Amino acid sequence: MKGFITLAVLLGLGALAQASDSATQTVTFEVKAINEIAIHGSPNMLHATPGRADSDSRTTYAISTNEDDRKIMVSLGEPLPEGAILTVNLKAPSGATSLGDVVLSDTPADAVIGISRLAEKNLTITYTLRSTKGEVSFEPKKLILTIAHM
Repeated sequence: MKGFITLAVLLGLGALAQASDSATQTVTFEVKAINEIAIHGSPNMLHATPGRADSDSRTTYAISTNEDDRKIMVSLGEPLPEGAILTVNLKAPSGATSLGDVVLSDTPADAVIGISRLAEKNLTITYTLRSTKGEVSFEPKKLILTIAHM
């Protein structure tokens, strides 16, 4: 029994003696694009009359992307009633540029440009309602934020 154990140890050492001091291996991988945006909170009801706008900044957003040259586009799910003008102003994340007050409609418009490789949260969204015709009120509208390539 003792001889068998010695032989096994000697065979094991022989295999180690023939091993190389380095090895190579090819690893294939893919980093998938991340472009995520989330809105947190809800604005108060806005009331506007000619000459008096109403604003709300209680809503924030968070954004995460691992790509360069992204932008945020904004639009409404449906048009506003005649005489109502609703703007949105998104605080830009680090290194990006906010385009200030953007008039919302059912056509997408740029709101923030120059977004590259970041993850930030608690970025303020300010809504401002103006009226060109008497008091304006309407049912809540769906705001659409989209991350797109510049």
